[in-house]
Amino acid sequence: MLNTLLPPRIRRVALGLVAAGSMAISGAIVAASPAAAATTITAACVRTDPNNVSVTFDGPAGLTGPAIITIKDSNGLVIGTQTVTLLNGVFAVPPLSVPLPAGSNSVNFTVTTLAGVVATGNTPCNELPLGPLVGSYQALSPARILDTRTGLGGTRIPGGGSIDLQVANRGGVPSSNVGAVYLNLVATRAVTNGYLTVFPAGTAMPGVSTLNYVPGINVANAVITKLSPGGRVTIHNTAPQPVDLVADVGGYVIGGLIQGTLLPGAYKSVSPTRIADSRSRFGLTKLMGNTPQSLTVVGKAGVPATAGSVVVNLTAVNGSLHSHITAYPTGSAIPNASNVNYTGSKPAANLAVVPLGADGSISVKNGTGATNVDLVVDVVGYFQGGPVPAQTAGLEVPLNPFRLLDTRTGNGAPLGKVAPGGTVTLQVAGRGGVPATRLRAVLVTVTTTQEDASGDVVAYPSGTPATTTSVLSFIPRTDMANLAIVRVGNDGKIKLVNRSGGPAHLVLDVAGYIVGNTVEIG
Repeated sequence: MLNTLLPPRIRRVALGLVAAGSMAISGAIVAASPAAAATTITAACVRTDPNNVSVTFDGPAGLTGPAIITIKDSNGLVIGTQTVTLLNGVFAVPPLSVPLPAGSNSVNFTVTTLAGVVATGNTPCNELPLGPLVGSYQALSPARILDTRTGLGGTRIPGGGSIDLQVANRGGVPSSNVGAVYLNLVATRAVTNGYLTVFPAGTAMPGVSTLNYVPGINVANAVITKLSPGGRVTIHNTAPQPVDLVADVGGYVIGGLIQGTLLPGAYKSVSPTRIADSRSRFGLTKLMGNTPQSLTVVGKAGVPATAGSVVVNLTAVNGSLHSHITAYPTGSAIPNASNVNYTGSKPAANLAVVPLGADGSISVKNGTGATNVDLVVDVVGYFQGGPVPAQTAGLEVPLNPFRLLDTRTGNGAPLGKVAPGGTVTLQVAGRGGVPATRLRAVLVTVTTTQEDASGDVVAYPSGTPATTTSVLSFIPRTDMANLAIVRVGNDGKIKLVNRSGGPAHLVLDVAGYIVGNTVEIG
């Protein structure tokens, strides 16, 4: 059973059960004599968790017993029986808990007395409630909670030093019951190469990187991180020189105790753990062009066999030329999509949500045959596998990466670069595996290429005011990419803005979506 659920809707259905000496004909209750009156029994079915329901029966006095209740699913399979003693003729049955997987929405039942009286019926079971579920994602309007350039939320991060950032109770994040937060980070005004590590305040710093930066470039990367009990994260700068940082919060994951199995599509944070580093031939070797390598994930970093997709930070280092890296489920066709774009030896990192193959592994491929590059893979969490039950808003459904937008080819938008200050309105609902309804947000990798000036990309739901926060920063003639979780407008579209002084091509690949309520789209 899950906590933080809204009260379920209860549906009752009446069936006829005749008193001893009466008979039922063709579903109608007919008394055998004027003295034998028909009796009505009501049944109610309430879903208690994704795999079980509770069925209750009520009836008036005047019956003889005992009675036997048999409950079957829609396929006729017996899922529960109960013998009831009718004390003083009162038909009162304790709630019967029976297994009924999500997706089955009714039960059939039969009530039989020793006198041979039989009544049958069918009652619908309430769907799973629409309230927030443990592990579900709650999208927010992006809000800036840190800008060290202005002193908002913290000061410039010193070389070799750290700052703590209060996240809970800011930007729409609640003060409690938060399992993880989604932050978009932008490092700026760096004077040397370095990287940042983000982790819950008060815990040991993990041996992973969150954001790799270089001088003279605004570099962005997303992170999904747990918070300390006080709602804070620590951000550590490994470089010997200081760096400024901007952080925008875009959503959070519902926390709380989980009773039973985590729902399919729910998110679970793990302690950030490095599972591959080709520089030391740990897990992977150097990626040669067009030569995929497989990496086992299940069983590492706390990722269980029940996981459906994994959230990893991918860092490309020591590249020989300009290219990109694609991550995808092992055993699937290589998608026309990219997760990390790198330029030569400059380090480039990006968060990725990658479905797991049947063997619990992912595959990574370097895009161009003439290049080679090292790759570092850090696990930060996973989404539970299995079919996502209906009516479960906030849960994630992974998709094999699919290209929804490429202005170089006219896919999803008119052919040609997006003008300075220009906006692309992109249809996402009903494309690439994204549903047409019940859609809250999409998980997408946004990439710029052939840029003529420095700038950033803003993404927001169609039909809402444009946000001032960005999902990606870029510089001229350097492919840049970043993962973003973008809310979808009621018309099934999102908007992307080129906030720079020059034209640029935009590319967008979808990796999954967050289930919404019926009122969120359509």
